[in-house]
Amino acid sequence: MPRLAIFTRFPIVPDYVYALSMTVMPRLAIFTRFPTPGAAKARLVPALGAADAAALQRRLTENTLAEMKKTKLPVEVWTTGGSTDAFREWLGPHHYVDQGSGDLGARMLRAMTPGPALVVGSDIPDLRAAHVMAAARKLADHDVVLGPAEDGGYWLIGTNKPQPELFDNVVWGGADVLSKTLSNAKGLKVGLAERLADLDTPADLARWPHIVPLKIGVVIPALNEAALIEDAIARLAGVQVVVADGGSKDETRKIAKRAGAIVVTSTEGRGMQQNVGAEALGGVDVILFLHADTVLPNDWQNDVRVLLARPAVSLGAFRLGIDHGQRHARIVEWGSNLRSRWLGLPYGDQALFLRRETFNKLGGYRALPIMEDFDIVRRSRRLGRIALAKSRVTTSARRWTQRGFFWTTLVNQMMVIGWMLKLPPEKLAGFYRKTR
Repeated sequence: MPRLAIFTRFPIVPDYVYALSMTVMPRLAIFTRFPTPGAAKARLVPALGAADAAALQRRLTENTLAEMKKTKLPVEVWTTGGSTDAFREWLGPHHYVDQGSGDLGARMLRAMTPGPALVVGSDIPDLRAAHVMAAARKLADHDVVLGPAEDGGYWLIGTNKPQPELFDNVVWGGADVLSKTLSNAKGLKVGLAERLADLDTPADLARWPHIVPLKIGVVIPALNEAALIEDAIARLAGVQVVVADGGSKDETRKIAKRAGAIVVTSTEGRGMQQNVGAEALGGVDVILFLHADTVLPNDWQNDVRVLLARPAVSLGAFRLGIDHGQRHARIVEWGSNLRSRWLGLPYGDQALFLRRETFNKLGGYRALPIMEDFDIVRRSRRLGRIALAKSRVTTSARRWTQRGFFWTTLVNQMMVIGWMLKLPPEKLAGFYRKTR
């Protein structure tokens, strides 16, 4: 009988099995900075602006942390630029350590004491768990492991025990950081990991266009909002703002210009105003439509980017909060948020936002005398999902207090019913005006 030879390959061992097999697993320290505009990714501010550079820092850190958790190594987040509470609120429950004072070498030495330990930065878009696990395996039979970066530095350093001489006379940020460190490591057994590139300068942005934050512009439709418009614009510092005025008789336009907004005019009607405002926004990827009496949450830009990073989402909005202490306001909030989440029908006072390309596909707002926000949300549902952010806006209670919470809510529902019954928008607008 002929012999039967069976050829097979030993199965690939997952990285976490290597981690569990190590006698002493190295600690993995991730160095990062809190994403404060102006302080985070400062060298990218001229290209992106302070807010978008900070948003990029945020995204890089989140991606790095998610990837490093896959290594199964003990992960520590070494922080600067923010309190532990601020980092915990941002990134969730992790082991946080303040980097402390001194130059980068002094801070890394602190993180590598005691050993064994690995230190990585948070600005390497292509960094994967496999890269770090390969370095960890090298550390098992080397004194030092370095991950060369394309700019002459390194994206990872690891030692089995503290080696302070590695950082002697290193000029951080220069092109010879790696070569100087290798020179300092003479007499030590050094292993090199895979070469990677970091994202640090404007020239680096072209390499990873997909990771550059979406640029957001805000359109505020206004009509006689002199009392509110300046504060509304001031809260949007660092963002391109267009105030689309519908024929104000007060000082709205003058105040808006003085506050730094682009001011355009159109015929009265919020839909037309918002179209004119969107057209005036230059070079933005996302348009957010904000009522002058609505205040966005502190981290609103990140909320917008997170939701619109999902390809299936065509339009987003925030949960509704009403600036009023009565129980009636809480009931209205609850009902509005339930409707928004389960039916996908947020209203305009929840700060609707969508990609410019989606807005263009929809042909913008239709020239309606009323219900223009309701209409664009319903049309957006044909292109994708309507998403609701976890955070909420706070809108003025003036509309409810003028007519009463019950009556205002009843009128709103009657308008929706009339719209669904295909009553002419002009009749709905006339009815709405009579109820004021």
